[in-house]
Amino acid sequence: MIIKLTDQNFRDELASSAPLLIDCWTPRSEACRYNAPIVDEISKLYEGKLRVAKLNADENPYAIGTLCIRVAPSVHLYAKGEKVKEFQGVVEKKDIADEIIKVCQ
Repeated sequence: MIIKLTDQNFRDELASSAPLLIDCWTPRSEACRYNAPIVDEISKLYEGKLRVAKLNADENPYAIGTLCIRVAPSVHLYAKGEKVKEFQGVVEKKDIADEIIKVCQ
């Protein structure tokens, strides 16, 4: 299940002990549309080990600013509430998976 991250719930989602992958996107970005199915697939592959959230940058400026997200698309991996990796632009599934394996061990 993919979480819809918002200005209202992002702090609670970060506070969880389970690793969290955040896909920051905007509806007008072609690169964001490229990343979307990759993030969806990651969500299915790591179900039960990793929580996956999507954050619409246009609709949630407070979360974007608080998390210091400067580029959409970008994918951010958090473990224990701390950012451990950030990918900017178009991402490859293998690159994300390599980082997920490190935090899910």
